[in-house]
Amino acid sequence: AVLFTASTDNNSFAHANVEAAPLDTGVPKVLVENAYFGRYLPGGYLAYVSQGTVFAAPFDARSLKLTGTAIPILPGVDSDLSNGGAQLSVSDNGTAVYLSGGTANRNMNVMVVDRKGTASTVVSDQQDASSPNISPDGKRVAFQNSSGIWVHDLVRGTTTPIAMGVTGASHPVWTPDGQRITYVHPFSSGRDDSGER
Repeated sequence: AVLFTASTDNNSFAHANVEAAPLDTGVPKVLVENAYFGRYLPGGYLAYVSQGTVFAAPFDARSLKLTGTAIPILPGVDSDLSNGGAQLSVSDNGTAVYLSGGTANRNMNVMVVDRKGTASTVVSDQQDASSPNISPDGKRVAFQNSSGIWVHDLVRGTTTPIAMGVTGASHPVWTPDGQRITYVHPFSSGRDDSGER
């Protein structure tokens, strides 16, 4: 079987699942929700990361099922919700090596760099934000965060919600005329017709 992390948003693994798929069928099976970086440990355990803590649970590798309650074993392991990674490795004899630090802070600063290489901050400390995309006219920046899609006006210095409360909205992209924004959404057509912002 193959053990892997699955997420509907490849910019955030906060609500990912640790899954397994038998090689003969390829049909995935969810083992743990809201977790990532699943690893099989010798002796019959599944280790995974959730909210910066490594958990371990008894695991039957033949039936691909957890057979007991998960317990926290390593708090504060350096991990990154933007890619589902963790700074952790476990040897065959059960010895673990890891980097402490907890879940990576995903606050975003948007910088503009001119042709001379001078950088300036135009949007600062946007919590849980990613996927910045500048408009064709260079005057606005669209980005995503956990509450939806936002647009920052570089001229006015204002930030406006475009798709508030749309769970899973990601990857905003401007249309060529700069009048609309398209975005990925797992349960919709992924298009916002709200007009120019």
